[in-house]
Amino acid sequence: MRPATRPQYHRLQRILELIREGTRTGSLPNGGHFIRELEVSRRSVMRDLDFLRDDHHAPIAYGDSRKGFQLTDPTFSLPPVQLTRREVSGKASGAQLNLERAAEEAKAAKVKKPRTSRLKHADELI
Repeated sequence: MRPATRPQYHRLQRILELIREGTRTGSLPNGGHFIRELEVSRRSVMRDLDFLRDDHHAPIAYGDSRKGFQLTDPTFSLPPVQLTRREVSGKASGAQLNLERAAEEAKAAKVKKPRTSRLKHADELI
């Protein structure tokens, strides 16, 4: 199976968050809950769950008695996202542009507005 795409990775993270929240609250999430929360099809949810189990060895089990998904090992987490050199370079360039823009805005905020001339005020008096 191919590596997870960025949007899929975020869905996988969210699925794990929902399972953990359900474990804490006592209301385990089921397929319908994932579909509503993630706004994807049932097929996508099942594919994501299979991907978590098969490719990442996520200890996810469906509890028939509680009718929801749970982690059998609560310490499980996904590995960090692997970025390519190009992605790192793009992020760094974007960060540099943001810093430059912020510096320009700060500089512009410090510049005082020019005073209106006294002649303009004199014209108003006449």
